[in-house]
Amino acid sequence: MEASERWVGVDDVAAHLGVAKDSIYRWIDERGLPAHRVGRLFRFKLSEIDEWVRQDNEREKTPNSIQSRPSSKRPNSRVLPTNSIRISAGRARSPQKTRSLKRWSRRAFPKTESSGSAI
Repeated sequence: MEASERWVGVDDVAAHLGVAKDSIYRWIDERGLPAHRVGRLFRFKLSEIDEWVRQDNEREKTPNSIQSRPSSKRPNSRVLPTNSIRISAGRARSPQKTRSLKRWSRRAFPKTESSGSAI
């Protein structure tokens, strides 16, 4: 029986490639570094990492490689443009719930009838 390749963590991959752990996480998000999630952790096969590096090197040798790579100045892919989402102060409420809250706030915080200045 053939011994299977063991799974390694981010530290091992960073040491194998000679880069920082932050680079590994960034390459997973931006460049498609092959990673497998196990719970909260990333696990890797070094053979998959080596193959990915070879493919990435071949892409760099193509004449239009600069245009095919994502720009480092692009916004983070996890951040949505602000004009595409509606920002609210809380969770969405039904009109009935809104009316109920308005009635409650009127009872809980009645308006004062005196229009004089505060003492």
